Amino acid sequence: MKILIASGTSGGHLFPGIAVADELKRIDKDCEVTFVTGQKAIAKKILKKEIYPYILLPNYNLPAGISFKLIPFFIGLTATFAAAFNILRKVKPNLVLGLGGFVAGPVLLCAWLLRIPTIIHEQNVFPGRTNLILSKFVEAIAISFEESAAFFKDKYKLVFTGNPIRNSLEIINKNEALVEFGFTAEKFTIFVIGGSQGAHTINQSIVKMFEKFNAEDRKGFQVIHISGESDCLEVRDRLSGLGVNSKVYSFFDKMDRAYCASDIVISRAGGIAISEIAFFGKASILIPYPYARTHQAGNARYMSIHNTSIVLEENELLVERLYDKISYFYRNREKIEKFSNPPRQKGLAVQNVVDLILNLKAE
Repeated sequence: MKILIASGTSGGHLFPGIAVADELKRIDKDCEVTFVTGQKAIAKKILKKEIYPYILLPNYNLPAGISFKLIPFFIGLTATFAAAFNILRKVKPNLVLGLGGFVAGPVLLCAWLLRIPTIIHEQNVFPGRTNLILSKFVEAIAISFEESAAFFKDKYKLVFTGNPIRNSLEIINKNEALVEFGFTAEKFTIFVIGGSQGAHTINQSIVKMFEKFNAEDRKGFQVIHISGESDCLEVRDRLSGLGVNSKVYSFFDKMDRAYCASDIVISRAGGIAISEIAFFGKASILIPYPYARTHQAGNARYMSIHNTSIVLEENELLVERLYDKISYFYRNREKIEKFSNPPRQKGLAVQNVVDLILNLKAE
């Protein structure tokens, strides 16, 4: 059995695909899984640690509105279609799974033309443009949230699977997790996630938030901060200079340790982020990426409606509002429990997607 997984370049796209690939290999050790994604450093960093071969294609963003920028976009799109055809003819997959993102579009459309069975998986509450377009051509549409069904016209294709979470993630004792970071249970622990590619605004806002606390209060915090590559040294130096006990990483593999050690999570609101937050049952403050169209705003709204997260907008009031919320929970830690028991998505999601793949392949 040969499976090709076409995906966007972020961890939110790739990690569910890796979870599915791992389960396919567990079921059938002879299964061959190949990834196709965009030419971004973060995608290569994630995939080079896995056992699966991968192919990187140029990644183009559709310009907003009508402009001359459309000319290089369509030239690049044509080249990507040609490359996708060649990849499919070389790999000869039995099925193609699309996880959203630019590259998934050409690959799955070419698979459709070649009569190769296709499935798309949507990680967000509000579907992305690529998956909405591809939904007209694929055999099955896997969704992570039942609310997503309203956005797809071909209801008969829909299968609620949940969002696959990395197999490596496990829930461990909080004290055990704290020890791995050299932290103690007495202090208030914050886990900051800017996404696999970092988030400059969140990074700066966290530092400015701690500047508002007095020196004595800062000693009561412990921070695990994934900043991305470009801000890592600056954030590390500034937090250290403020006397905040912190561990700052450009990229971090042991996410389960960080989740389990934390009292609260501050994060973007990508599909994989909210699924992991729910899985670990953590209170969270979500700051949707304002340029992710409606995806992250929809995800954050879903978590807020279910009383699992506080949602803050990325604007000029962000630092002040972050300070207000964190200061409140720091001084009233018992209040955090209201947000600490969200409905968890169990590990069935991976199996659901794999079952869908195997059933479609068998037809």
